[in-house]
Amino acid sequence: MELLIQALAEVTDKCPQDPFVPEWICIQSRGMKQWISLELAKIRGISARLNFLFPGDLIQHFLEQQHPDRRVLDMDALVWAVYARLDDYPPGPHLAPLASYYETDATGRKQMQLARQIAGVLDDYQVYRPDMLLNWEKSGPQQHPENPTEIWQSWLWRKIVSTSRTTSLPLVMKDLVAAAAKIHCQTCPAGSVCSGCRLCHPCFCPCFQHWTQRCFYFF
Repeated sequence: MELLIQALAEVTDKCPQDPFVPEWICIQSRGMKQWISLELAKIRGISARLNFLFPGDLIQHFLEQQHPDRRVLDMDALVWAVYARLDDYPPGPHLAPLASYYETDATGRKQMQLARQIAGVLDDYQVYRPDMLLNWEKSGPQQHPENPTEIWQSWLWRKIVSTSRTTSLPLVMKDLVAAAAKIHCQTCPAGSVCSGCRLCHPCFCPCFQHWTQRCFYFF
C-alpha cells in the first residue's frame, strides 16, 4: 500500500490543471478516504483539493451528463423513502420487528437513525449487489428465503421503487454505460484516480473502461 500511495502522490503532483480544480479520487470506503488524505499529507506536506467520490456517485455523474432530467435513487432519497415506510402506523408485518427499536422514541431520532442505516445498506446494494435488487424488483425468488432480513429488505425495496419518482441504479445500467462511452469522460478532470475499488459489481466495469483515457487505477 505504501508503494501505491507514493505513486498516487506522484500522479496528482504531475496533473497539469488549475490549482483550484479538485482532483477526483474514486474510493470504496470512508476509511480509504481518511487513509489517503493522511498519507498524502505526510508525503506532500498538505492534502488539499481532493474530491472523494464513491463508485455510485461517479457513475451517476455520467448519467446526469446525458440525461439531466433522469434522477437515480441516491442516499438522500433512500433515507427519506425508508423513513416514510418506517413512519407507517401500524407497521406492516414485515417491518414490525424493526418498529420495536424506535416506536417508544417520541423525538423521532431513533427512527431517522435506523432509516439512515437501512438506506446505507440499500445504497451499497445498488453498487455491489445490483443483480439482487433487480431480482427483488421483479419479485423473483429470494436467494435465502429462510433469512428474515432478506424478506423485509426485499419487501421494503419493492415498496420504495414502486412509489419513487426516481429510478434505481441497477435498472439504468445500460444507459449508464452508453452515457460513459458517449461523453468520453471529458467532464472528469485529467488524472482522475480510481483507488481500491476492487469489489464493484462486474456490470460497472464498462463504465470504468470508458474512463481509462483520463484515469489512473490503483488497486
